[in-house]
Amino acid sequence: MKQLSFNFSSCERCGKGPAEPRPAMTAYHWDGKGEDPNQDVMLCDECYDNHHAYWTSMWQDYYNGCM
Repeated sequence: MKQLSFNFSSCERCGKGPAEPRPAMTAYHWDGKGEDPNQDVMLCDECYDNHHAYWTSMWQDYYNGCM
């Protein structure tokens, strides 16, 4: 059987490191079955900055539409 190896310090987006678990910033409905769509994501600092800016903007648009 082939041994799989994982580098958990690699970024999910760019593949570089170091990376660490970051909040997904999502609020998808999840019934507890399968993989949690709101689980933390492994991102490097640069990708997290982009991720955070994107989701901050998305939530701002969402909340502006609610008022």
